[in-house]
Amino acid sequence: MTESADAKPARSPLLKQLLFGLVLVAMFSAIVFVRSRPAPTPEIFLERVTLLEALDRANEQDKVVFAVVTADWCGPCQNYKRGALADKRVQAWLSENAVAVMLDADTLERSDAMLLNFGGSIPATALLIDERTVGTLEGSIGAGALMDWLEASRGG
Repeated sequence: MTESADAKPARSPLLKQLLFGLVLVAMFSAIVFVRSRPAPTPEIFLERVTLLEALDRANEQDKVVFAVVTADWCGPCQNYKRGALADKRVQAWLSENAVAVMLDADTLERSDAMLLNFGGSIPATALLIDERTVGTLEGSIGAGALMDWLEASRGG
């Protein structure tokens, strides 16, 4: 019996596994590439102000200062910016209760670091009332935990 011209050769299981592996590697590479790029700055931080300007505005508006120390090369910082800091609930809370300032760890002034009680780990978050630090966080946390922290610290 001869093989017909329309018959297709069966793909080997090894070739299928190889193709599947290549697709996985391509997807993983794309995710790593996208996640390694600096996250967009959340809207509440788009008006660039210094820490001193934020403190003055907060005093005038009877608000707190919400300060975040971050860096473009810091992966957890980018996750924090994409996640909790971009969350609509967090943005609304900050808009109503705080003057938000984002500071670059690579160019952070020594006086600002001292005022924030900045220990060097980033991302670092501080809440200030009347130039007094009432709460600090180190590391990236989720939006729900950040909201809980904001509510608890605001009372302090």
